[in-house]
Amino acid sequence: MEGLTTEVVEWVEFSEHFCFTQNEVHIFKIAVEKYTTQHSSRYTEILSEDEFAKALQFRQRKDTDRFLASRFALRTILSHFVAASPSEIQFFLSESRKPIVKDIHFNLSHSGDYILIAVGNIPLGIDIEYIMPDFETELLAIECFSKEEQSFLAAQGNRSLDFYTIWTRKESVLKATGEGLTDYMMDFNSLDIRVSRGSIDYSIRHGLIDEEYVWALSMLDTSATQHIYYWNY
Repeated sequence: MEGLTTEVVEWVEFSEHFCFTQNEVHIFKIAVEKYTTQHSSRYTEILSEDEFAKALQFRQRKDTDRFLASRFALRTILSHFVAASPSEIQFFLSESRKPIVKDIHFNLSHSGDYILIAVGNIPLGIDIEYIMPDFETELLAIECFSKEEQSFLAAQGNRSLDFYTIWTRKESVLKATGEGLTDYMMDFNSLDIRVSRGSIDYSIRHGLIDEEYVWALSMLDTSATQHIYYWNY
């Protein structure tokens, strides 16, 4: 149960003068509406034709805006970690079919008003979810949560918050490993700080944003301590 301790973090304004080193993970928080207003005029300078084409497939304008903002932010952020301009960044697939850039691992998640992007030199996964207080969680918990997680959820007072906390923790693990969500959700108990997938251990942590969003980060559990930076971007 120790793993469900909520991280209290301070999000600081991003500085382009930081120097990325080994044993660091950086999490970037993007407020979609503000970011779109500030940067949309530059999208054509950086984004590819394929990215614009994908954006047009969304039916709602807010989803289009969020997709374009996430791709622009991702390219811009990754340019701080590799020797390439945002428009020149090339994405490759790892052995687990996850996109990587050179030796840099990254993962992206979005929900409602926010986008989170995690970057580091080890496999990692991030998830953010808007906490819907009236969402019916019981059926999904039965279908997707382990017996230990279901028992824990039944004993808690704030069912919505605890449901989304468990959900983001599980999803972040499966994004870190590159496994499919629907096939493996029930396979492990995310209540622990560390989760084993095969012979590999992943550590999990989570926190809140604005008391309406819960996020979770999973990353390869290594012997070296990973220093985590939390940026407003």
